[in-house]
Amino acid sequence: MASSADSHALGGDHSDHGSSHIAAWKWGLVWLLFLATMINYMDRQTMQVTSTHLIREFFDGKERGYGQVESAFQYAFAAAQIVAGFLIDRFSVRWFYVGALLVWSGAGVMTGLVSTIEALLFCRIILGAAEAFNWPCAVTVVRRVLPLEARSLANGIFHSGASIGAAVTPILAWSMVSPDGENWRSLFVIVGSIGALWAVLWFFIIRGPRAVAIETPAPTMPREPVDKPPFAGVLASRLFWITMTVSLTVNVCWHFFRTWLPRILKRDLGYSEEEMLWMVAGFFVAADIGSLLAGYATRRLTRAGVSVERSRKLVSTSTSLLCLLAIPIAFQPTPFLSVILVLIVAAGAMGGFANMFALAQETSVWHTAKVVGLAGSLPWAVLAFLNPLIGGLADQSGSFSQAVIVVAFVPLAGALVGWWWPERKTRPS
Repeated sequence: MASSADSHALGGDHSDHGSSHIAAWKWGLVWLLFLATMINYMDRQTMQVTSTHLIREFFDGKERGYGQVESAFQYAFAAAQIVAGFLIDRFSVRWFYVGALLVWSGAGVMTGLVSTIEALLFCRIILGAAEAFNWPCAVTVVRRVLPLEARSLANGIFHSGASIGAAVTPILAWSMVSPDGENWRSLFVIVGSIGALWAVLWFFIIRGPRAVAIETPAPTMPREPVDKPPFAGVLASRLFWITMTVSLTVNVCWHFFRTWLPRILKRDLGYSEEEMLWMVAGFFVAADIGSLLAGYATRRLTRAGVSVERSRKLVSTSTSLLCLLAIPIAFQPTPFLSVILVLIVAAGAMGGFANMFALAQETSVWHTAKVVGLAGSLPWAVLAFLNPLIGGLADQSGSFSQAVIVVAFVPLAGALVGWWWPERKTRPS
């Protein structure tokens, strides 16, 4: 049986079935958020797709040094994600968004110009801290300019920019960077400079009454309780800790492969630089498909009469089982089989996010931002601690196989914990 805190959360979900005309500029704004998210991931992934040349130039070919640079980014991202929600609620989202984007774009440009390890670390710290603001800003804008019934579609559109950006980056690297590393620094400069174009579009679209619209919080829903429960009650609930566990396991698996897949493809599977870039692009396209299919499957099960909670559990378990197919990758399968396995693992790893975000949204309708911030920050802090260890282990053993095998089981552990989420006795109307 759910605790009183759990029941509070489950009972606080409201919906608005009204409809209204949505101005065309608002959908244009959603696509601008898509572009910002795409640029966010392009700036982030530029280091992954040039990792071979960066490791050779800065770290004498040692994986541990690369892991430390990734840790610097992730620690900064983890800390800033908690802070971002509080700041955006208090200050101008219009200026905060463009300011954060220009800062992370500038950090991307400077990464291509640095000559010391210390400067490289500083750039990645600034990049991580600024990039953490993208999702709180985008979600806030969507909430303020679109009615409730349109927000899910808008969120899906802007968030899909992440996978698209991550897929475009290796293709751009393939076209610009030679196998011996010539022009790898130019890639950082060009990708980082795209942010300036986005800022021009932002101020062109967001002006006058439109600027007022995104600075005005959406009205409270009529049926939403006026008195919100204290956050301490949320921390004591079963729902919060299930959400934290699921978020940790889903994020650890996804960001492990996001960070280390180029190195696994090159070092363990023997792919050439060009082959690696195309494989990474395919990985992110497959990930985007996996996320969409997970959400679609959950909806189909619900429409077939399965409860919302059980549908999420079944789909989350299924996506976690797909991640187990990473285990054969550790044993260096044939190139054809490794392509199939990498794509399936990508779909499973990203597919877990569809229902993980749903848990975060339902843990507390009154403290959603805090829950999302904490649930998102913890995995980044854990990964920041683990990445140097993963790189050091690869240096010692000459392979990433041990880490791949362990990480393959992580999403399944989270999915099993997710089965403790309480189910409503009756289906919501």
